[in-house]
Amino acid sequence: MKRSYKLAFFAILIILSFLLWGCGDGPGIPGSCGTEDTGIDVRLSNVSHSDPSGDQGDLWQIDLFMSDCEGQPEPWGDDHLNVSFAGIPIYAPLPSNTLFITHYRVTYTPLSPGYPPIDEIQGGAQGSIGIVPEAVIGPFPFLILDFGRKFKLQDVISRGVYPADYPLLYDMTVEWWGQDMYGNDFCVGPLIRVIEIGPYDKC
Repeated sequence: MKRSYKLAFFAILIILSFLLWGCGDGPGIPGSCGTEDTGIDVRLSNVSHSDPSGDQGDLWQIDLFMSDCEGQPEPWGDDHLNVSFAGIPIYAPLPSNTLFITHYRVTYTPLSPGYPPIDEIQGGAQGSIGIVPEAVIGPFPFLILDFGRKFKLQDVISRGVYPADYPLLYDMTVEWWGQDMYGNDFCVGPLIRVIEIGPYDKC
């Protein structure tokens, strides 16, 4: 009997070690990290897309070409992701801490092997973004596709390097990084949206 108890004990230890392995990032959206060190779980809220024609809500149609709007140029240019950050405390009492977003990255994965690649965007936080417990701040704009990348897509398609199979569909992945007031690193994301790139009329 004693031997069977020992075997059961060691079996439970092995199972627990597998279950706990890799759980150091704490709670949060997939890919978030540093939560246990900062004491604040950062969540994203009020996510929307905007372009020069206005707020598009959660519609991710990106206009690749500038059209003519009855003699006037179509509103056209850079596209942005607008997002608010919510600080959710994970300890009681509330931690006395502030988290600062310092930089972010946008990557694009084509959903067809025939689509042209898009260079990733790496940038600093646009303005001072300080996240504190039990508060929602924002929305803040983050560049997700600039006119330079649009011109590059236009060029490779016009030269026949890639087919003009509109809309071009990509998984857009956005991630954020930063530090708290004590120097602890954290990250937020990824946020993933399917974007549709094509000749949309926004007159």
